Amino acid sequence: MNEIHTMPTTWRQVNSMVEDLIKTLNGPTDSFWEEKLIHANVYQISKNNQAIGFFSVFQKETITSFYLIPEAWSDAQEIFQLAIKHEFVQEALVATCDEAFLSHSLDVGKKVERQAYFFETLRINESKGPFSLEVAMESDQSFIQEKSGEFFDDLEQQICRQEIYLGKVGDEIVGFGVMELGVIRKEMASIGMYVCEEYRRKGFGTRIIQELQRRTIDKNRIPIAGCWVWNHGSKKTLERAGLISQTRYMKISF
Repeated sequence: MNEIHTMPTTWRQVNSMVEDLIKTLNGPTDSFWEEKLIHANVYQISKNNQAIGFFSVFQKETITSFYLIPEAWSDAQEIFQLAIKHEFVQEALVATCDEAFLSHSLDVGKKVERQAYFFETLRINESKGPFSLEVAMESDQSFIQEKSGEFFDDLEQQICRQEIYLGKVGDEIVGFGVMELGVIRKEMASIGMYVCEEYRRKGFGTRIIQELQRRTIDKNRIPIAGCWVWNHGSKKTLERAGLISQTRYMKISF
């Protein structure tokens, strides 16, 4: 273990290992998961001056990724202990589809909490009745903001990137959809919805998700979604649209 060293690096420098990590994931991860990596400090792990892995720390306290090449697995537990001594790490955010990272976090974890469900498409359930989905324009921003409050992270830029959609029945706007193309997992796109308060419990959330599923597939992406474990309404909406969740996002405190 004396030969193990870590150093700050960039995602570009460890890109090939990130691609190897992605190949090991056996379930979906959404844009929320990606943000916790993209906006984290990333460190390269080296042994005898050869890169053998990486990890990332988000906002000083949370380790959000940990990967080692197979040749380094025999030292994995000790290296993980070294990784969590960086900055002020107190916890891990880890998807259950990341088996190695999850296992090492559980080895040293003192408290385990479910944070979110990650969904993937099983099928696209069909619904009847008039409904359309349109790309939101700049002129729609104030209306979307008024109706959705703080639901969208960066509404102006998301509209510019054509990530926001209007769900309509005739001329009435009943809700909004969002599609965020994966940056780390480029084969995927995260979809979500917001239904205007006066149109809730009428099935429009399901319709928005169904249309977003179709559009995502048309872009040759895999539609995935996420919701907090306490958001039972969103969970039911996603399930009615034909999505299932076998992956969880966990917070493990050390």
